[in-house]
Amino acid sequence: MNDFKVSIVMPVYNTPEPLLQRSIDSILVQTYQDFELVLVDDGSTDEVCKCIDRIGTGNDKIRIFHIKNEGVSHARNFGVDQASGDYVMFADSDDYVSPLMIEQALEAVVYYNADIVYGAVMRVPESIGLRFVKQEKPKIRLLDKEGVKSLREHLLDVSNDRFIYSGGSLINRGSNSRIIRTELARDISFPEDIEWGEDVIWNQRLFGKVQKIAVSEHVWYYYVQRVDSVTHGYDAKHPDRLRKLFLCLTKEILTDHPEMQRNYDVMLLQYFAILMYDNCVDLPGIKTMRKRHEILKGLLREEPFDRLMICPWYKNMKMYQKLFFMSVRIPGGLYAYYIFEYIKQIINRFRYRLIALSNS
Repeated sequence: MNDFKVSIVMPVYNTPEPLLQRSIDSILVQTYQDFELVLVDDGSTDEVCKCIDRIGTGNDKIRIFHIKNEGVSHARNFGVDQASGDYVMFADSDDYVSPLMIEQALEAVVYYNADIVYGAVMRVPESIGLRFVKQEKPKIRLLDKEGVKSLREHLLDVSNDRFIYSGGSLINRGSNSRIIRTELARDISFPEDIEWGEDVIWNQRLFGKVQKIAVSEHVWYYYVQRVDSVTHGYDAKHPDRLRKLFLCLTKEILTDHPEMQRNYDVMLLQYFAILMYDNCVDLPGIKTMRKRHEILKGLLREEPFDRLMICPWYKNMKMYQKLFFMSVRIPGGLYAYYIFEYIKQIINRFRYRLIALSNS
């Protein structure tokens, strides 16, 4: 295991210094030390650029690249091209990782001679600070043909209990908490023309290239839910971004794997729920609930969102999925959804404040 070097690629775009410092620190204290951190500044402000240089200067494990802003996919692809390690991992600049991440990942790689190993991700509120979960002998397994099929479906709709673990950790559909052979990572690029869900496409492309896939229940990665991003915020470009994503999925996945239609539909519902969530906040130039309702109602008549009105999978969905589904199919359901989201936001903000107070 000591013969392998790992490259961790981290795109940075205007990340606040405390979060960036915490993220980098969590990588620098890895128990396995034969690694490099490839920081790719994706056209940040001058202030953030100086912060990146200040943090990285003088540390021989950190390599810094400043490039013009072309999006996270381009930054990741650029970072992989610069990587000198045998294996590649990815991290976002406002999250943090387990100090055992690289060690546990390489142990699984070596034991199973795997091309890629997936580790678990846990969501944590920013207010609780740096916390790691304790785990009792997490399982690591090499997937058989049926397991690979189940994982591929899960990486669309993230609803397979086989990949959801105690404490709320799970194998997620992002690019983080994976270790992959560098030559494979270079062969499978992130789609730079997809702005939402680019990592979903990347994950699906992997299945056509890798031979051996292992999954670990170890929590390697902590996804930080930032207080200042509880709501995504309205963006008129979001529907078009989603169209691009699902048209790409249709072309690359459903054409050869029509059996994944249900997983596609559930994911479509989940992403449409994000649009609904965005429309719960105050929108520039749109003051009334009726106008918000009409925008979403109009989308449901357009491809690919029109599938939500005929989707036959309702009875097989989980309860939270049924709520979303009902809200788009029942007259007035969107209004009920808005109220539900407002109440949930208030509860979450109150809960995060309580957690912050209990840890202060």
